This record gives sequence, C-alpha cells and structure tokens, in this order.
Amino acid sequence: KFKGVKENEDEDEDEDEDQDEDEDEDEDEDEDEDEDEDEDEDEDEDELEDVIEELEDCYEIVFPLSLMDKNGVLLMANNKEELIEIIIENNKLSIVYPFSLMNLENDIVYINTADDLKELDVDCE
Repeated sequence: KFKGVKENEDEDEDEDEDQDEDEDEDEDEDEDEDEDEDEDEDEDEDELEDVIEELEDCYEIVFPLSLMDKNGVLLMANNKEELIEIIIENNKLSIVYPFSLMNLENDIVYINTADDLKELDVDCE
C-alpha cells in the first residue's frame, strides 16, 4: 500500500511541477503584454509630442486645447506650460477636435478632424 501511495505522491509532484511551469509561462506572457502596452503608451505620447513640435515652427496653438486620456477623461490645457505638464503626466492622450491654430500670418486655421491635421503644411510654405 505504501508503495502505491508513494507512486501517487510522485505523480502529484510531477503534476505540481507541470502546473508551476505553466504558471511561470503565463506570468511571462502577462509581463510581455504589459511591456507591449507600455511601449504603445510611450509611442502614443511621442506621437502627440511630435505633432506639436512639427506644428510649432509654422503655427501657434490657440488655447485652451482639450485632450482626452485613455480613460476618456477630458483634460484642458490653458497654455503651453499646462499642455507640457499634461503630456508628461498622462499616457495615451488624444487631441479633441475641433481645435484652432494660428499661422505665421496670424490667420486662424480650424482643425476639425485628424485628416485636417495631416493636411497642414508644416513646412511654412
């Protein structure tokens, strides 16, 4: 009887080891997903910063500017300093349309969609 019990115990230990290995693999996959999400957030934040930097040479943002975070919370920047602070403190921001820019001739340019933003002349020509 003891021998049979011992064999079952060995089988239980093998099953426990298999479970531990599966759990370790699951944890590794979760960590990889978290890293991917962090990279995506960094990329989104960088994209917004890149857009703003490109615009700065030819346009001035007309404040206030509304932004939305990843949870759908609306954030308002009343000046450039607040905008920078919001970008630093938040991940996955998107610009809320419409918003306005002022070009070098002091004309107001209305940006109603992402396509309008992409079509802007950022070479100041």
